[in-house]
Amino acid sequence: MRFEQASTATNTRPNGTYIILPGPKTPMKNGRLTERAIFTNFNTVYVDQHGKCFSLRPKGIDPQALVNQVPEREVLWIEKMGEDDSNELLRLTMVVNWKEVFERDVDEVRVQVTGETHQSTLLFHVTFSAHIELTMDAKAAQRLVESIPTLYRGPGGACALLRDGEVYGEHVWGYANSEKRIPMTKETILPICSISKQFVCLVLAKLFEEDGMAEKGDKAMRDMLPSNLSDNKDLTVERLAHMQSGIRDYWALTVLWGAQADSRFTLADDAPAALKRLGNFHFEPGMSYSYSNVNFYVLGRIAESISGKPLGKLLEEYIFTPAGMTTAQLASDTSNRPGPSVGYEGTEQVGYFPALNRIEWAGDAGIVATLKDMVAYEQYLDRQQVDDNSAYRRNAQAVTFKDDNPAFYGWGLGRGKTAGNETRGHGGALRGFRLHRRYMPDERLSAVVMFNHEADAEAANTHLLENALLNPKDDSESRPAADKGWEGAYFDSESQLAITVAQGSSNGELMVNVSSHPAKLRCSSSHEARSDTMTATLDGDVLTITRLIENWTMTAKRITPSTGADCTHLNGDYHSAEVDSTFHVTGGPGIMYGSFHGYLGKGPAYVMKELGAGVWFLSCERSPDAPAPGSWTVMFEPDGAVAIGCWLARRIPYSKL
Repeated sequence: MRFEQASTATNTRPNGTYIILPGPKTPMKNGRLTERAIFTNFNTVYVDQHGKCFSLRPKGIDPQALVNQVPEREVLWIEKMGEDDSNELLRLTMVVNWKEVFERDVDEVRVQVTGETHQSTLLFHVTFSAHIELTMDAKAAQRLVESIPTLYRGPGGACALLRDGEVYGEHVWGYANSEKRIPMTKETILPICSISKQFVCLVLAKLFEEDGMAEKGDKAMRDMLPSNLSDNKDLTVERLAHMQSGIRDYWALTVLWGAQADSRFTLADDAPAALKRLGNFHFEPGMSYSYSNVNFYVLGRIAESISGKPLGKLLEEYIFTPAGMTTAQLASDTSNRPGPSVGYEGTEQVGYFPALNRIEWAGDAGIVATLKDMVAYEQYLDRQQVDDNSAYRRNAQAVTFKDDNPAFYGWGLGRGKTAGNETRGHGGALRGFRLHRRYMPDERLSAVVMFNHEADAEAANTHLLENALLNPKDDSESRPAADKGWEGAYFDSESQLAITVAQGSSNGELMVNVSSHPAKLRCSSSHEARSDTMTATLDGDVLTITRLIENWTMTAKRITPSTGADCTHLNGDYHSAEVDSTFHVTGGPGIMYGSFHGYLGKGPAYVMKELGAGVWFLSCERSPDAPAPGSWTVMFEPDGAVAIGCWLARRIPYSKL
């Protein structure tokens, strides 16, 4: 082993990233670490002036007393990775606790160290805190990405892991077009869908660097939207980009406007007509979060208005070219995408079939790219992350709601945590496609997943990141059983949405459905449950849910279950002047149906299910955009009034004709 004398400079700072290499007593297998090191209760390193004795000890313990405690003590080597690549080597004796055996190949352990060094007669004293995470080597990372096709089966896909701006593991598999047996490759062009939103925000950030452009953007927004929305001074460009506008989502509203799942929707004619029919805000701008593609359609038009250039050209100039995304482009028409790729609906059980998409979008989505393009984008963001003046660094800063509570979405980037680490990213979906990208800035770790089928790309992305850190999620802790009293349906009168609660597949697990996909909560007591993004409490027949991402608390009362009474008196037509939609109710004893017509045509008949007390679910699992809204809540009042809504478009009033 090489060993060099430690520096004796006074008041130097040992800040930086260190690589800890195994010492003679470190648990090894075939020359590699096999266990995870976890620091326990230490804060001091002692070094003599000659660099011959290093000891790291818990506070208040004599370092010499640890010498004979071999099972509690390991000798490791630290190689300092300074900016000058001086590779100064220091020998370090540290107290560690070896736990949680991982049968994985590991090249190194990384630790962030901060503190000060100062000289004394015999010792240097360095105070710091640290947490070790093992990282896998390139071979193990490659095996990890190659596991995705088995875990998330389907016609084809592509994924990549990047660390420190370099490809860590990369894999493509299956077919871009199963019928023609065209293989998926790194050069296969796929729609990245809503991942496009962050690109639009980067363009706006660059445009707003010029004096006066932000003011022009505000004017363009107010000129574009109907006055009942634009006159509200709390509505700003920033709140559009943070999903805090309170404007209903127009892709959800296409269902109420009579669209079929494969209906044509054009930017030239249908999008402007949609803006006239959005109705009122479903919450006060700035006070909550609700995903609305209208926001980003408008942001794309703002960029074009203030620059005088088409959005595709702006994306090429400000992002694609600087990032080296050589084949990425804006392809607004989903029915005429470049390349041979086909998106597939279905499953292995029922079979896969090509998805027919016929919508146009730009701003809210529309970019197509290859895996090579997305790898280049991740490398570009990794470079931008360390540049204090970059548009990405500005857009990645934390944002808040109007009440100063922290927001989990801003400038087209979702904020969250994976394996305890902060992440920024976004998913994307179109019928037949699912995608997700995420960046972990503290670890400089990225994951990209691209499927041409409808498996859970976000879950696949999480799997890559957690296992790349050798920190898979542990769901094995004991939890109190969920009380049977949770189960049932509830109605929140403020949002006029129904909520269903059911037992999960594991002990102490609940599935709470407020939106299109049930959320998994874990019981912390018999009447309390939580997840990273939601808390729930049950007090008798009152369910209180706080959705942290939305900055929104719902207080819902239990619905008395339906008795199956004849509901044919509900048959008839209902009209909403607010969104220009007509609702038709038909059916007889045992089953009811609802359908809509509006400026987009006559939609299909959807099956309805009575929950009780006049509250119904209308199931919509396929629509022009994906994922579909899911279950719409339909509330029939005794006076003939009806309220219809989903999590993307709430409290829409209808009156019986």
